[in-house]
Amino acid sequence: MSQDPLVSVLIPTYNSEKTICRALSSVFAQTLQPIEIIVVDDGSTDGTVSLVERFCSGFKPGFLKLVRLDRNYGVSHARNVGWDMASGELLALLDSDDSWHPRKLEIQSNYMVDHDELALTAHRCVCLSGHDVPPIIPQHWNVTPISPWQLMLFSCSLRTPSILVRREMPYRFDPSERYCEDRYLLLWILLRGYKVARLEVPLAYIHKAPYGEAGLSSHLWESEKSELEIFSRLRRKGLLNRGQEIALKGWSLLKYIRRLWVCRSR
Repeated sequence: MSQDPLVSVLIPTYNSEKTICRALSSVFAQTLQPIEIIVVDDGSTDGTVSLVERFCSGFKPGFLKLVRLDRNYGVSHARNVGWDMASGELLALLDSDDSWHPRKLEIQSNYMVDHDELALTAHRCVCLSGHDVPPIIPQHWNVTPISPWQLMLFSCSLRTPSILVRREMPYRFDPSERYCEDRYLLLWILLRGYKVARLEVPLAYIHKAPYGEAGLSSHLWESEKSELEIFSRLRRKGLLNRGQEIALKGWSLLKYIRRLWVCRSR
């Protein structure tokens, strides 16, 4: 890999006219610019496409690419379409309702250049609302290796807008998953022996609570069912035994009950 890594940014979007400009602006503000931004519109019916087209007109052809799907297939399919189009050595994932710190690509991609044993890295994310001030980026931070069990037990250890993955990775998102698609892919990568690490520095901003608000995170029970099904799939593939499956499902249900309590106490 060259010293100046080629990064493609992938943004799936669906009815995101209220947030897509913030997401795109955070990419344009990067100190290390990507070679391309691929926006895959998953059948939006609002003004999302018009807003992205206005952004496209301000840049050289091919830098900001808009792909319009003929209907709503789901975020997994949209991400796969963009992934297969990407030409960069590294692929950075960003959701249309989130945003990045200006140094996100610079810090994370340079780390992956220096650590070519890593197939994927993530970093800390911070939830911001209203007029919250983003945290100051420290000069030094730790790096945590991520294991499959860590991800199975603590689902928020890796968040989608923090992911930077090598484009050559042979695995893709499962189009049948609409809620835990990112976690299932990450578990496959880890269980296949690829090395993953998290930079303990906040470089992405989540502009809604982790669960209980608008968007996919509002469908708590659907998300929970998807998580339970992931553990069943892993057992059927011989990657978990029956006891491990039961223990993980019990732990997951306890976390689900806690989420319900938090949402209802707001």
